[in-house]
Amino acid sequence: MTVSILKEGFMSDRATPVSPDDLRQRVERILAAGQVSRQEYFQLMSLFLSDFAVTREDRYQLNRVFDELQMNRLQFTALEADKAEAD
Repeated sequence: MTVSILKEGFMSDRATPVSPDDLRQRVERILAAGQVSRQEYFQLMSLFLSDFAVTREDRYQLNRVFDELQMNRLQFTALEADKAEAD
């Protein structure tokens, strides 16, 4: 089973993998915003762990996000369900 990330942000075994440009844009958006949702994080981690589907450039882009998280330069955003429960 191939794990892929749809452009809309959902995981699927039938999805088209993210192109290097799409991944780069997603990483740039995350880094510029300074935040990442837990769903995005798990999608990026799943992509990172699917060794067969990840190029050297993809791994570099993914590591940029993981490095920023490790250095506390990125924050996790609350999911909509979490926000609703807090209200």
